Amino acid sequence: MDLTTLEAMSPWDWPTDTKDALLGALRSEGGDETDRRLAAELAGEFVMMDDEIVDALLAVVSATDESETLRGNAAISLGPALEQADLEGFGDPDDLVISERFEASKIRFWNRWRARTKTSSTKRCMRPDVGRSTRPGHT
Repeated sequence: MDLTTLEAMSPWDWPTDTKDALLGALRSEGGDETDRRLAAELAGEFVMMDDEIVDALLAVVSATDESETLRGNAAISLGPALEQADLEGFGDPDDLVISERFEASKIRFWNRWRARTKTSSTKRCMRPDVGRSTRPGHT
């Protein structure tokens, strides 16, 4: 699947095998950097977010041998799901995009991110004006 095709589409119109394509790109450590960055960005869409996607994004964020840009994209994509879990808690499982087991992952994520990322990346990720997507019409 060509990820650039997905980039031009609304996430609700993505084919059913999109998750597999995103996971494949995120997990291919020797894969094309551009595809992996795009996969990290697209994986942050709520229609894609689940525990398996979160695991893959956390693995990228935690990998010190990955590029700062790729790790930054993965971190930014995790933000909305972690924020939803923070704001709404884990009371109704039907309303969640991630499960309660990621509550501890959230703390590990921030600790890893701060410890292993250059100061400029941490500041970029934490800035309120950094959006999840640079694509027009997507927030």
